[in-house]
Amino acid sequence: MNEGLFLNTIGKILSNQRLKSEITVHDLSSKTGIDVEKIVGIEMGKISPGLEEFLKITEAIGIDAAKIMNEIN
Repeated sequence: MNEGLFLNTIGKILSNQRLKSEITVHDLSSKTGIDVEKIVGIEMGKISPGLEEFLKITEAIGIDAAKIMNEIN
């Protein structure tokens, strides 16, 4: 899987899970300390989250980071 496809896939999964959890981007930003613009970029597949950011986001929306990685494989 190329990097662009990987980032798009991660972004879609995080966005879908955030919406299922009924958390706004602004709420997620407050919970994680990550700027709204960066979260939007991650969800759109334009910005690669660092590991720490990825873990903060998954924890804030209540999903298992390992589950997401398994979904991609």
